[in-house]
Amino acid sequence: MHTNRRRTARRAILLTVFTVVVIAGSTHLHADTGTCSGNTITLPFTDVAGSPFFCQIAEAFFSALTNGTDASHYSPSTNVTRDQMAAFITRTLDSELRRGSRKASLDQWEQAFFASGATTDVDSGPEFLKSDGVDVWVSNGGAGTISRVRASDGRLLQTWTQAPGAGTLVVARGRIFITGGAENGRLYRIDPKELPQPVTVVTNQLGSFPSGITTDGSFIWVADADVIFKVDPGNGDVTTFTGFDSASGMLYDGSNVWTTEDHTIKKLASNGNVLQTLPVGQLAGHPAFDGANIWVPNDISNSITVIRAKDSRGEPLAQPFVLATLTGNGLDSPVCAAFDGERILVTNLSGDSISLWRATTLQPIDTISTQSGSNPFGACCDGLHFWVALSGTNKVVRF
Repeated sequence: MHTNRRRTARRAILLTVFTVVVIAGSTHLHADTGTCSGNTITLPFTDVAGSPFFCQIAEAFFSALTNGTDASHYSPSTNVTRDQMAAFITRTLDSELRRGSRKASLDQWEQAFFASGATTDVDSGPEFLKSDGVDVWVSNGGAGTISRVRASDGRLLQTWTQAPGAGTLVVARGRIFITGGAENGRLYRIDPKELPQPVTVVTNQLGSFPSGITTDGSFIWVADADVIFKVDPGNGDVTTFTGFDSASGMLYDGSNVWTTEDHTIKKLASNGNVLQTLPVGQLAGHPAFDGANIWVPNDISNSITVIRAKDSRGEPLAQPFVLATLTGNGLDSPVCAAFDGERILVTNLSGDSISLWRATTLQPIDTISTQSGSNPFGACCDGLHFWVALSGTNKVVRF
């Protein structure tokens, strides 16, 4: 009975919608029609019939990349200004990101923000996080442990122990590698297939304060003040590169390793040579790469330096350059950046907040409080959600 009522109601609604569409369509009696892949396509425009690009125009219209110059004209012969071209390109990029993301495939379009119910209790002093695509790994510097949190629901799964000074993390070769700031800096390793146990020490030949970590697929790179270390994850052999100044954050952009320093970011060759040095703000932290640009949070400067590193084809630029310096949007001791495929998130340690930007346009989106005393520090993305380590409350938050 209830099913029949719903069907009747739906039919009535559909009939009404159909009637409205027909009436509305009467304003487009001269709308142009063409054939694309054997299908008849009708557009609201009256100036594209017979165009050799009719199907491409239809695709652009149905993809929301263009709405025409007005309700019934596409104006195919009108010149496109540089402003309009920029709008087309930006819409294309945004559409590709939205429709190709995990959010789209999982039908999760909501933008969830900080909520107390989205937090997970971990050990004391959580600092950094890294996702392997399924779980989120959290370094608890105060407790010297590593927590494994299930990304889908935030459940604490397991804890590895005996990792004094646990810091930054990277996923490589199916393993989790973590820097350790204990006496004689260390590199720890976890095999996710094994049951929780004390972490494995890959090497204890690093500096006293290893802070940044990344991988180029073959080696693990670690930044430690005036030294960069390149570690063979198989046998623990360490190669040392000197001549740096307050080296901190590290990332790999698919072509080169980069490290941040106090006022600069440096692009490195595989042999540790500095290929290029670019200026950033004071006390540069842990950057993120969005496929084209590197986002560098500058703690003392309360700014973000955006570096253009690659061209539209994904090829490294011969001369990377500073694209923009961003301020405002709640920046207050920014320390760590993360990218979710569409947005850049930056943690504000002193501001007890996070700041969001749209990666394609560099436009600020919002500043979101993480509650007083939470001291947000590290950040990462699991491909669907952002995760932030709240070092002041011994929690991680998902949103």
